[in-house]
Amino acid sequence: MEEKQIQISKYSKYIELLNKLLSQNKISAWNINGHDIERENFYMEADYKIESILEAKREGFVVNLYKEINDEIGKSTFVSSKYDSIEEFKEDLNIALFTCSQSRTKKYKLSKKEDKEVDYSHIDYDSFCSKKFEENFKSKTLKVFFAQIIEILKKEISGAQSEKINLKVNSCEFLNSIRTYEHIDSNKIDKAFKQNSSYFELIITAKNLDTNKENEFVSYEKINNVINFDFEGFFKNCILNAKNSVIAKQMKNFKGKVILSNTACKDFFIPDLSLNSVIGHCSARLKHQGVSKYKIGKEIFTAKKNKLTIYANAIRKNNSVSEAFDEEGISGQRTCLIKKNVVQTFFANKQYADYTKNKATGPLGVIEVNPGDKSLEELNQEENYVEIITFSSFVPDLVSGEFSSEIRQGYLVENGIRKPIKGGLLTGNIFKILENIELSKEIQDVPGYVGPKAIKFYDAEIVGL
Repeated sequence: MEEKQIQISKYSKYIELLNKLLSQNKISAWNINGHDIERENFYMEADYKIESILEAKREGFVVNLYKEINDEIGKSTFVSSKYDSIEEFKEDLNIALFTCSQSRTKKYKLSKKEDKEVDYSHIDYDSFCSKKFEENFKSKTLKVFFAQIIEILKKEISGAQSEKINLKVNSCEFLNSIRTYEHIDSNKIDKAFKQNSSYFELIITAKNLDTNKENEFVSYEKINNVINFDFEGFFKNCILNAKNSVIAKQMKNFKGKVILSNTACKDFFIPDLSLNSVIGHCSARLKHQGVSKYKIGKEIFTAKKNKLTIYANAIRKNNSVSEAFDEEGISGQRTCLIKKNVVQTFFANKQYADYTKNKATGPLGVIEVNPGDKSLEELNQEENYVEIITFSSFVPDLVSGEFSSEIRQGYLVENGIRKPIKGGLLTGNIFKILENIELSKEIQDVPGYVGPKAIKFYDAEIVGL
């Protein structure tokens, strides 16, 4: 597919000023990155009725200025949501020019036109935004779709009520957006892509009628394509977790086999607030800073069972985290970072690619982890182990790989009997714990992650709370 070009008229008055600075040699390069977003959010608060709807549209852009000064590069960035007059833009531009002259870093080769004019045949621009979703979004029929989803939820909640546990839906949110990303620069490059995303959040209060113990359980899911999403299966899982939250026992100290499944497995490989250290050390920035211990062609650790093969795929089709290009216009691609535990390359923007004498890889995108060869059933063929299905939060130390993460919910399996548990901390070091693992052959394909549904550690430790 050919790249999508943008209508540059909306930026023409800004481009004129930037090119004037360029001709006067006050800057060496510039780029504008637009980020327009349309939202349609739905909220249900009580009695399974849609209580409120939020529709919003916001336009904004980021301007980057670059100035070569001897053996250094000056860079400055400023953000705008909207300018009422060109004079307001000039004010921000003057401040940015001063910052650019003062804020300097080691010189690197600025992106050239040939860096960005690559063969675009490998990028399916239409895959970044679902046509069916966009049709529903534009025609305002997502409200009808949400009402149908609520009816499914109502049916599942009604069927799950029992004499021992009462369930009540407190609220749910269905958030949808279409974003348009644009890039235009002093190399006369202009391109754009659209991206859709959805988020669903459900809050259920469960009450144990025998003990009067009550707990509010929050479940959420980022969704690539709501049209094909299994809401019925999602609700069943939410209800089970809510029920387990009022009968779960506190986890005690444990050493041995631990399985991460569901969101816990995804969070291990792509934590919300950081990178998994195994992936993070593939950063050219960390390599330049002398922090990464990786060397191309060398093993990251010695594996006893499964070895890791990991890709960064910015152009994976139909994934809401995919990106066609980065802020400098470098096109997305699929890059093998680690192959069977051996480092293949470092991911890098133009700056750190130049510093480390590597090729710029564009945006990071979706993390793909090759699956193993054992089924979920085979991984669970143990008499005694712990299965963690969700963490309260998983935030490993990027550099050291140390982690200590609270278990939000899981199961203790003793003599083959599964008992719901919560609490306790899974602790350890990512590089060490990965030495002895097995990965499921079943995969999950979710925003930002495509890989095993489960990972089994043979030497793990849980500290009871």
